[in-house]
Amino acid sequence: GTLFPWITWIAWGTFWPVIIIVVGLVIMIRAI
Repeated sequence: GTLFPWITWIAWGTFWPVIIIVVGLVIMIRAI
């Protein structure tokens, strides 16, 4: 249907920033 692309797009849009934040935190923690 036409709903699936929207669900995946919204999910990806909310998932990607989380990855960036987690990676940033890991780098900061390992830098200490």
